[in-house]
Amino acid sequence: MKDRLVIDAERDQGEKVLLALQLQEGEEQVKIYVFPEAVATESFEKELMDKWRKGEEVDFPEGYSEMERPLTMSDPILPASFTLNDDNAELVKRAQTEWHFKMLSHKLSQEFQKELDELREKIESLDSYSKDYWDALKTFWDKVQTQVREKTLQWQHTKPLKEVTNSLFTKLKTLRKQFDEQLRERSAVYKEELTKALEDIEQKINNDARLKPLFDELRELQSTFWNKELIRKHRAELKAYFDKLFQEIKQKRYGSTEGSPHDPVARLERRMSGLLKAIEKMENSIARDEKELAFQQERSDSSDGQLAAQLRQAKIMMIQERIQSKRKKLEDMYKTREEVKAKLAAAKARKERMEEEKRRREELARAQEVIKEKISSEIKEKNLTEEERLKLEKAAKELAEAKQKTDKPSEPPASDASSKELVQKAAEIGEVVADKIENVVEDILDSVKAVAEVLDDKLDDLLRDRKTGDG
Repeated sequence: MKDRLVIDAERDQGEKVLLALQLQEGEEQVKIYVFPEAVATESFEKELMDKWRKGEEVDFPEGYSEMERPLTMSDPILPASFTLNDDNAELVKRAQTEWHFKMLSHKLSQEFQKELDELREKIESLDSYSKDYWDALKTFWDKVQTQVREKTLQWQHTKPLKEVTNSLFTKLKTLRKQFDEQLRERSAVYKEELTKALEDIEQKINNDARLKPLFDELRELQSTFWNKELIRKHRAELKAYFDKLFQEIKQKRYGSTEGSPHDPVARLERRMSGLLKAIEKMENSIARDEKELAFQQERSDSSDGQLAAQLRQAKIMMIQERIQSKRKKLEDMYKTREEVKAKLAAAKARKERMEEEKRRREELARAQEVIKEKISSEIKEKNLTEEERLKLEKAAKELAEAKQKTDKPSEPPASDASSKELVQKAAEIGEVVADKIENVVEDILDSVKAVAEVLDDKLDDLLRDRKTGDG
């Protein structure tokens, strides 16, 4: 809300007047201009609304009066002799609240200004760079920024503080320039030394040297790296180089451990891991807020001055609202965790069933190959000629047809001794083949049952998912 307000009102005995209210921020009061209906023309009211209310100066006509009222939260701005309609009464009430907060914010900015003046006096007398004063100025500005973020310090009150603070930072940056140049020279030397050492380790990794000693050497070199004075750019480049070499050693020693992006179990596990970390951060954040709330509540009774007490109470309310908001988000996180947990359990169960199905298929395929090899071996051991093999196949076919008709094995007609011998060989091989076929049939039946179970489970999952989606 602006610092000026124009409204209609009635005075004692129903006299209509036009009121212009102006906040006197530094004096902690409100100035009230009263214009009787006789001087409050339409054109003058328009000037007040379009110009004066926005900060421009306007010539007041003769016949108006003015008064000053202290700005507090307990006493109304307007005297009891003035009567307002509901809309204007609400407008004045809101202006009183906002102007009171603005006045407190102005007082807080004056306290910051006093602290800043003391820092300015010391920094402007420096002849060389001082990290202590840099840190002191940074701490001061962090306090100002905290009040800005918490909206207890308004932008217009921050602007003069920012201008002076920037000028002092500029002074310290000028003094620091020489120090930075020396640091940059030392950093370049350290970076060259460390880069050469890292290149040697990388070459050893590529030459298939033993990884454990290289890992230990890299860790020791990293400890040296953290203790060196380096500029930000050099430190970032070296850190990236260290990370790259550590990753290469890890991949060579353990292989890639990253799950497939299409694997639902791996995806859900990554989601669960991230969710648990987010929950932990939120719980820690709430704990910090509750600790801060307890501290503020403990200090509220021993605040120095009424302004500090009022600001502390306002801060307590902001912390309470922040805690309430975070708790609501945390509850949503808990619900999401349970949902992901259920999905992960279902995905793992499906994966296990699919792996079991795959295992049984592989076992069946291996068993079939073994049976084929054994049958082929049995045939070779009988030393059958090509002609005998063809006759055996024909006899086996006739036996199968006869079995279908009588369900009993029938003896084929033998025209000569060779036929009888062939039938005898067929009988011997048939026993072997029958045993093998029986085993194959049993394995196939087991596999069919397993596949049926998997399909049944998948069908249940599909129906359950569709039911959930429709609900």
